Amino acid sequence: MPESRTPTRTPTALAACMAAALLLALAAPAAAQTSDWLFAGELLASEPTFNRPYLYLGTCYLSSVGTAVRFDVHEFILDDTVAPADFAASLCQGADFDSVLYLYQRPNGAPGAFYAEDPCARLVLYSDDYCGSASQVWSPALALGHLSVVVTTFANGATGAYTLTADSALSRLQDFIYYGGFETGNLRTWSDAITGF
Repeated sequence: MPESRTPTRTPTALAACMAAALLLALAAPAAAQTSDWLFAGELLASEPTFNRPYLYLGTCYLSSVGTAVRFDVHEFILDDTVAPADFAASLCQGADFDSVLYLYQRPNGAPGAFYAEDPCARLVLYSDDYCGSASQVWSPALALGHLSVVVTTFANGATGAYTLTADSALSRLQDFIYYGGFETGNLRTWSDAITGF
């Protein structure tokens, strides 16, 4: 299937997402706490590459355009007792490249959902060009535990700085682990200076 540069949003899908968000908002306990996080990163020429996937009619394909794109992986932990948990990540605050954003999770929330060698496995959703050439992903129904957000480019060879924000209305977000351009196991703390997106 050819890869489209224009995202398809059907009224039915949009209505379903809005209905799910409303149900989550109504079902949220009074003690629910919003977590907002902000990170300024950069995709460097030294980053590893992979053949990025895309979804077409519910089937995952490997891109013929992005066959060797650089990437960073951010591992989040949805840490609370409210399940399913919501989660959003966005590059809409800025990226120096045409971005693609992926969300991966194992069904039981175990760590390590993303494998560059098999990028279709455990892919929950992805976004290309949500806000201009930047991307944003959102899901109202994730398992508690780990999830992986992959920041990458649309085409091969692109590099540049980006600002990644993450948010959950129902779950606290714990520190994350970098992969790719950073050493595995280095824990960093996100800034809590933003108010959401």
